[in-house]
Amino acid sequence: MNNQEVAHLKTCSATEFAYWGIKDFAYIQPVLIDGQPAMAVHAANGTELAVLETFAAAQVAVLQNDMEPLSVH
Repeated sequence: MNNQEVAHLKTCSATEFAYWGIKDFAYIQPVLIDGQPAMAVHAANGTELAVLETFAAAQVAVLQNDMEPLSVH
């Protein structure tokens, strides 16, 4: 990331920031579905993309879609 990109991120709106990295990153977060633990995969803007049974399965799905998995606790 260059200085110009950093400067833009510091001044962008919340909406712009939410879409930054939408094609590059996916967030993996533990959830409960019908009382069962699962892992939700979300785009950078918060849109739910998938729910999988395990963290490993979520990581594989994210990597197969050419994105970087990030963990949310």
